[in-house]
Amino acid sequence: MSDKISSERKAIYYTGMVLVVIGFVLFISTFFTFAAVFRDFGDSHGFGGFGITSKLSFLSPIIGMVLIIIGSILMTIGRKGAAGSGIILDPEKERDDLKPFSSAKGKMINDVVEKY
Repeated sequence: MSDKISSERKAIYYTGMVLVVIGFVLFISTFFTFAAVFRDFGDSHGFGGFGITSKLSFLSPIIGMVLIIIGSILMTIGRKGAAGSGIILDPEKERDDLKPFSSAKGKMINDVVEKY
């Protein structure tokens, strides 16, 4: 196995990152929705924000948290590989999955030792 991370693992990692960002936006948007609802609470039109929008606003943080969790799992799998993240129990494959990080840390240690 080479010291490079495969393009499939990079794609999984970046897909997970996108899901985490989308989930975060969905989760945070709930606070802005509630702020708008309570700002308009005293208007003369009654309960202005308590319609279909409010039902979706209660569902969006749940969907956001699910996306954050799935994205985090995908990022871990993309970073460490299937065996390195513990999905597959194979020590040899785990060593291959983590080889890019092991060699990078070894090179950093060598740089420090050579400097002093």
